[in-house]
Amino acid sequence: MKKQTIGKRKLQAIQTKNKIFEMAKQLFEEYGINNVSISDIVEAAGVSTGTFYLYFVSKDQIISEIYLGEDSFYENLMDSLTSKTPYEKIIEYFDKSSAHIAANGIEIVKQLYVPTSDKIQGGIPENFGAVQGIVQDGQDCGLFSADISAAEITTYLFTLTSGIIFEWCLNNGDFDLRERTRQFVGYGLQAFLGEKRA
Repeated sequence: MKKQTIGKRKLQAIQTKNKIFEMAKQLFEEYGINNVSISDIVEAAGVSTGTFYLYFVSKDQIISEIYLGEDSFYENLMDSLTSKTPYEKIIEYFDKSSAHIAANGIEIVKQLYVPTSDKIQGGIPENFGAVQGIVQDGQDCGLFSADISAAEITTYLFTLTSGIIFEWCLNNGDFDLRERTRQFVGYGLQAFLGEKRA
């Protein structure tokens, strides 16, 4: 009996934390992260300030957990690809990535993808090596030209898609990020095709 009560409490705690987290994300998207206070979050979530501090040290912790959610998504993204050819896999990778980014909402993405963000500064993009491996597979089978290294092609693709995200942020999300990403990555890959076409 005692075990069941603890289980219910844990479940309730998880539900409360998730409610606060999701409500904060919703407010961030609607009003911008800098314009939302802890008071706004607890009022919208229907909990007390004390309850908020049971689960989060600060508003910044919620933002950090959004980052961690990004990391978790990218860790699982490669396993979710179902396309057969290297060309199609690359299109699918950036399509799913852009769909996930757009689903976060423009206000949150603006915070995650600013030049001063840890997400952008001085690091190799998530799954760079895995995407490079797909490009290499394409070169090995003659689909992509071997005149340019797999690392250079992969760098081009990530630079291209980062630019699209920045443009989307600068324009307040006024175009379909997923559609433009698919279109531009497709254009880019056409330039690297070898003798065996996609």
